Amino acid sequence: MNIMSIIKDIKEIKKLVKQEKENLENVTKDLKEDRIIGIDLSKTCPGVCIYDTATNNIEYLDSFKVSGSPKVFERDLEILYWLLDIVTIYKPSKAIIESPYISKFTISSSAPLYKLHGLVNYFLFKNGLEIYNITPSSSRAHLGIKPNDKATAFNHIRQTYPELGLTSYNKDNDKADALILVLNHDNSKLVKVE
Repeated sequence: MNIMSIIKDIKEIKKLVKQEKENLENVTKDLKEDRIIGIDLSKTCPGVCIYDTATNNIEYLDSFKVSGSPKVFERDLEILYWLLDIVTIYKPSKAIIESPYISKFTISSSAPLYKLHGLVNYFLFKNGLEIYNITPSSSRAHLGIKPNDKATAFNHIRQTYPELGLTSYNKDNDKADALILVLNHDNSKLVKVE
């Protein structure tokens, strides 16, 4: 084993990290300070909302239902490319992502979602966004939704924003969840991802 080559590689890695930080400074210049992206991240149907905090305007709302049976990595790439288009067009400066739920019953199925969270976080960091996480119950509580559950939250959003045309819980709950996330832009319970 050549110790010197390992040390050289570590120095090269540190140099690449420094370069990445410098690149971020240039990227953030183009981002819109008042624009936020809310991401209800899932493998089957992630929801996204772009919101302008200065105008209280919903600029974009959509979800991306899985089609066919892509392999795990293929689906991850589909979601990343979809997010890339949205981030490139709207240039949000901040992302609020719903924290993944994990219990003793969902540990094995949560692993792919945690991997996707890691990929999305890296992608968003690389594009200069500040990233925040929040639990679903905290985001709903911030809006005063009672009882604090997904179905009630969907109905609250549907009634508050009838112009969005959200029709059914099964079809549109991911969009509603993404909107709830951006409406939490001033919530003190947001946790910044460093």
